[in-house]
Amino acid sequence: MCKVLGLLLVCLGINFSHVAYAQKLPLTVDAYLKWNDFKAISMSGNGAWVSYVVGNSITDTLYLQNVKRNKRHTFPKCKGGLFSPDTNIFAFSRNDSLQLFDLRKGELQFIRDSVLTYHFSKDGKQLVVLSNSEKNKKLAFIQLATLQSNIITDITDLSFSNDKRYSVSVVSNDKGQKVVLYDLNTNKENVIANFSSTSLISGFKWDDKGQKFAFFLDEATEKPLQLYYYSINPPKRKKSHLQVLSHDHLPKDYILNQQSLYLTSEGSRVFFSLESVIPKKQNTCENCVQVWHSDSKDLPPLNKSVRENNNLFWHFWDVDTQLVSSVEDTLYSNAILNGNAQYALLIGKKKTDLDSVKSSSNGFYLKYLENQEYIDLERISKSFPNTLMFSPKGNFIAYYTEKQWWVYDIQKRLHSCITCSISSNFYNEHYDKPGSIPPAAPAWWASDDSSLFLSDTHDVWLFTTNGTLTKRITNGKEVDKVFRIYESQLPSPPKASYYGFQTRVVQKHAKQLLFVKDLTTLGTGFAIMDVNLHVTPLIERSSALHLIQTSVSFDHFLFVEQNFSLSPRLLFVDGNGRVTEITQTNEQQAKYEWGKYKLINYQLPGKDKSLKGALFYPESYDEKKEYPLLVVIYEKKSGEIMEYIPPSEKSPWGFNLSNYVSDGYFVLYPDIIYGVDNPGADALACVAAAVTEVLKDYSISKERVALMGHSFGGYETAYIMGNTDLFRTAIIGSPMIDLVSAYLTSDGHGKSNMWRFERDQMRITAPFYSEDFLKNSPLQYVSSITSPTLSWTGTKDLQLDWLHSVKFHNALWRLGKLNTLLVYPEEGHVLMQETNQIDLSRRIKDWLDYYLKNKPKGLWMQ
Repeated sequence: MCKVLGLLLVCLGINFSHVAYAQKLPLTVDAYLKWNDFKAISMSGNGAWVSYVVGNSITDTLYLQNVKRNKRHTFPKCKGGLFSPDTNIFAFSRNDSLQLFDLRKGELQFIRDSVLTYHFSKDGKQLVVLSNSEKNKKLAFIQLATLQSNIITDITDLSFSNDKRYSVSVVSNDKGQKVVLYDLNTNKENVIANFSSTSLISGFKWDDKGQKFAFFLDEATEKPLQLYYYSINPPKRKKSHLQVLSHDHLPKDYILNQQSLYLTSEGSRVFFSLESVIPKKQNTCENCVQVWHSDSKDLPPLNKSVRENNNLFWHFWDVDTQLVSSVEDTLYSNAILNGNAQYALLIGKKKTDLDSVKSSSNGFYLKYLENQEYIDLERISKSFPNTLMFSPKGNFIAYYTEKQWWVYDIQKRLHSCITCSISSNFYNEHYDKPGSIPPAAPAWWASDDSSLFLSDTHDVWLFTTNGTLTKRITNGKEVDKVFRIYESQLPSPPKASYYGFQTRVVQKHAKQLLFVKDLTTLGTGFAIMDVNLHVTPLIERSSALHLIQTSVSFDHFLFVEQNFSLSPRLLFVDGNGRVTEITQTNEQQAKYEWGKYKLINYQLPGKDKSLKGALFYPESYDEKKEYPLLVVIYEKKSGEIMEYIPPSEKSPWGFNLSNYVSDGYFVLYPDIIYGVDNPGADALACVAAAVTEVLKDYSISKERVALMGHSFGGYETAYIMGNTDLFRTAIIGSPMIDLVSAYLTSDGHGKSNMWRFERDQMRITAPFYSEDFLKNSPLQYVSSITSPTLSWTGTKDLQLDWLHSVKFHNALWRLGKLNTLLVYPEEGHVLMQETNQIDLSRRIKDWLDYYLKNKPKGLWMQ
């Protein structure tokens, strides 16, 4: 019977491949709501369980899965999954009610309603729950073995030590306020201080080891702000656990400010900000005449927040001696602390902003905090910004200057270049902006200060600080791959204006993950570097891999994998590289028209430089048909083949790749490379070469090609449209149009735009009045634009003045050329309001459908 049916279908001329495509559903706006994404993912400490939340704008579902047994529990409309440290209990919430799931027994138990936050104690024996009571918040310490709880009511503030051993809370009532310390190991409660009911207690800050904390007290009177310090185990010479900073020890004309607070783990120093009390001058006011002097070091006017920040200076209180000493002042207003907080690297402005456009603007001094001695580090003053890093124990400073890495030995006061004798390049070979060239990757210190991990173009190297060993650890150069030490999220800096990078640390005698990127396919992977510096591949895919979590024993790993065609899926990987797929999002994608992608290569005419581009095209591509092409530009965009874009009309710049490809568009993301002083012409050359390559190989109508860009891409698009007739139309978002005007004015943050040209993205070092400068300005070429354009902007754009879009529109209007400008009031550089995002997306789609697909005009276009 089956053979007869098959023969009948063949005789009827039915082609199965076309049937498969015909059965695919069109991806309409109504279907967009079916798409989900991961909202939270976690793994138990032993790697046995995985939890994840999958959801969309309508609802979320929490899943709990045993990896080995492949058994999954489903909890609709739930969130906040959290495993106990001993992996016995899983906690989550449903409509703010706390639920506990016993992972051993498979039993679910309700705990309480109105829960705000919750977490487990370090030993996993208690669950700490903060919830709303009728009048105030209450804190419950629940014994998981018995579910008995100790409750503290009337909570107004709460903080935990990093190791979750202790909590400190503020308990308030009509009689007053008390600060309560709770030991989660012993279940002992200790009232450490009592204050009046009108006092404001805030800013709790712990040291890293969880043995001491500090906080501010504002008594809501004429008394100045107070700073308190508490040590759980004070030195024997100190009888009191709680101490307060006496204002008699503060410098004259300074008061405490709550901007920052930092405690050292070693010793008893508390770092804080003091605010300079400067009496107002007679004629000083916000609305008075401003006087701008040409010999000023900064181009005024500075943003108000910048002015206030420049008035805050770091000091430290030595609790043992009760002395207060300065770290920063008006001359040196930025500081980096070394590992043991014995020294500070101070940064002081030496040159004007005009000089700093072309070179470093900073002088560097090492300050011994104990005796306030200064050492001028002139050589470091030439270092590349944000590369300075103290070693973890504070004995060395690593810095990068003139394409080489150096180490400064603080005790010996000796500078050593540790890469100068190596033939490999430790700078970024692909950097194409003016000025100094940055390093290939940040430096990493070994946790014991013994060595430094650095990266060249492809590989990771080890350099000992005593100069006895130099070793290349990986073999990326031979296989055209890049290896980098994997960087998880760094801790927050101790000060808002903290200069430079936080120190990156590789723990001694511990395994370390390495990130791997294939330069040919752009696929990614991970490898493990063991304590002997041997590297073993863990997983590699022709897609993007994002590490979510590792187990405590570092032998189980959780990844999310995705690319344009592959909706994010969750992968569990053991230490031997065995992969288990936990779940795949958006399985409904297979029912709809989606799209395919290809990494293309193209050459610039007359040059041997090969570039990449990402080409996306309909899944049902038919060579016998002609398709429209939309070219989307910025800088290097080929890597976006590794990004999965759920279909949606909500986009900050009005474009969603998946929407267009599934609707019969080809979309091209070309890479653009730049020289100096020719950003517009360089963009045109690269984009034209990429389009030529695609038109040669695919069935695309030459008359139906459009260009699209936003921000710097908007500038490029405006320039290109005035210098070629390759494109039928263009979409131009938040562009820079008049370069002279932009160069000579400030952005919405009060910062001069000159740096954007002479050191950053615009890549123009020529004088603003020269022909080499003017030739890059799109305003010079508006008279040559022959195609209709659609432009858009937000009136609250702080990065690029929205009047650039107005100038573009007015110029085209005066010349009798076709441009439609969309102006979104109260929106910034990108659109944040969902209604505006949808509006822009629909208008852009109407515009492109009309000009590239011959569809009727949208009503708003008529």
